[in-house]
Amino acid sequence: MHGLTVNRHNFDGIPFKRFTIIICIMTGKGLEKWTVYIDKEIAEKFKILVIRKHGKMKGALSQEVNDALANWIGAHTNVANVQSNINPNFKVHKIFQQVKDYLLEHYMIKNNRQISDNLLRRAIAIVRGPDERTIRKWLKEFKKAGLIKPIAPGIWEIN
Repeated sequence: MHGLTVNRHNFDGIPFKRFTIIICIMTGKGLEKWTVYIDKEIAEKFKILVIRKHGKMKGALSQEVNDALANWIGAHTNVANVQSNINPNFKVHKIFQQVKDYLLEHYMIKNNRQISDNLLRRAIAIVRGPDERTIRKWLKEFKKAGLIKPIAPGIWEIN
């Protein structure tokens, strides 16, 4: 992979496999370039998760490392204004699962099925509340996360 090298080094007599990863971190004035050494197993697991989430490494790796560092800072400080972005889609997926459970229980609607806009809105209203702004917000979040997609006016496909 581009930008990665694997070497064996001994630190105090202990064999150590390393990856050299050049990390670009967004700062207020642009990008900052770091060279860090990461354990091979951790780097491999991280790369696999990045590819699973984004389908690619290019561009996604920098963003995920940046998010991981922001989360680490948030976890190790008590400053309220440090943003923690741990699994930003987790809440969306959790709410979507609740909506799908409602649809399955009350209407027998499963994955990869077409559903009317009215029925989807009704399920969101039951799970999250009937306010139209709330319903629009969750439709937007579900669509952004790729959980639903419009296939015709007033018809959604549930993924």
